[in-house]
Amino acid sequence: MLVLDVDHFKRVNDTHGHAVGDEVLRQLARTVSGELRDTDLLARLGGEEFCVLMPETGSDGLKRLANRLLEAVRAMVVRLPDVSLQITVSIGGANLRDPPDTFKQALLRADEALYTAKGEGRNRVLIHGEA
Repeated sequence: MLVLDVDHFKRVNDTHGHAVGDEVLRQLARTVSGELRDTDLLARLGGEEFCVLMPETGSDGLKRLANRLLEAVRAMVVRLPDVSLQITVSIGGANLRDPPDTFKQALLRADEALYTAKGEGRNRVLIHGEA
């Protein structure tokens, strides 16, 4: 799984208003969805945080998709009548380990990797357990 968080999203809302922030999130969801397989699932966790579930995906596939998403979002331009915006995301990832590992434990590891990526400067991918 991957957890994505829009970098400095509060600044978007504070500068341009919540309607613009909502449109940024809609366009982000469309951009990310366009990069996923039919078997993958994108869900909004809340605020500006999203989760991507990728069944039957190993570590290499997880990292490839995360980097593809990072680049797709970097290339995205949100064009509105009064403003054009570009955003970045930070992405944390984790694999579900063999049982008795749970979804919740994997989500916590992905979230931990996300916040480490944010702490290391944002606009990057970090997969839990990798240097």
